[in-house]
Amino acid sequence: MKSIRSFVPLLLLTLVPAATLSTSAFASDKEILIDAVVASVDGNPITLSQLGKRLSPPRALSLKEASIDPDARLALDGLIQEQVIREEAALQRVAVSPAEVEDYLREVGLRNQLTLEELEKVIVDEGRTLNDYKRTVEIEILKTKLVSRFARSGAGVTEQEARDYIEENKHLSESGSKMKLSQIVVYSGEDTEAAKEKISKVEELLKNGESFRAVASQLSDGPEASEGGALGVIAEKDLNPLIFDAVFTLEEGERSEVVESAAGFHIFRVEERFVDQDEEASERLLDEVKQMLGKRKIELRVNSYLSTELLKNHHIDKKI
Repeated sequence: MKSIRSFVPLLLLTLVPAATLSTSAFASDKEILIDAVVASVDGNPITLSQLGKRLSPPRALSLKEASIDPDARLALDGLIQEQVIREEAALQRVAVSPAEVEDYLREVGLRNQLTLEELEKVIVDEGRTLNDYKRTVEIEILKTKLVSRFARSGAGVTEQEARDYIEENKHLSESGSKMKLSQIVVYSGEDTEAAKEKISKVEELLKNGESFRAVASQLSDGPEASEGGALGVIAEKDLNPLIFDAVFTLEEGERSEVVESAAGFHIFRVEERFVDQDEEASERLLDEVKQMLGKRKIELRVNSYLSTELLKNHHIDKKI
């Protein structure tokens, strides 16, 4: 990012029609509106009014208020990143179609068991418009496409790196059986009945042939949902007794019945088993660790790209 220089913010003047201009008109805020540029990306301005609309709840701010308000400064950083993403997407000729936005909305609705109409109502109830939400979705899709291009080459992991990782992590290097697990979890919170309905829907989808990974991605409440519910490789001896009892007799590729815990309802799936002194299983464990380390390397590269490298490619002028 180029160095930030401070100066008096540029003022944008929105003029009323000439016929209405008068001495009194210049004294009326309703007839002459003054907006200020609080930042720019490659010469494209971000205004004080745009910043005010991004706050929750939306509100008008003076320049002084914006400069000392932590929420406003955080919102401004978000607006700058969005504009950077738009500029970079234009340079790389990356675009998002209306159909892609609609598909994204349908997926959000499906994950929350809402129709598109119900989702729109939720958005409006939160004080946003559907168009504003669609613009946010468009930015997320653009970011995903840019990141995908950047990370497409992957991140190589050597066999020695994988062996070193196994040796350093006792739950992988110690003797004893291990397994690669996935889960779908529905947190019950204060509404147990709603959670029971949701986990029943999950069961129905799985019985109808939907893949475990797809259902986990759409309906699981766990942080690993974006990875298809993957929990990674776990030593049997380290399993919670509740999980151990649910998966102990399962073969690879089989899933458990619904298991209730203090957090909610779970369904587990045994993806793979790794048995001591089984050369084939040891090789599969090595491959699994290489894939995991590769994903970590990509995540680090992506974080660096979004937080540093992408910003360096554009002229950012932050004025407050």
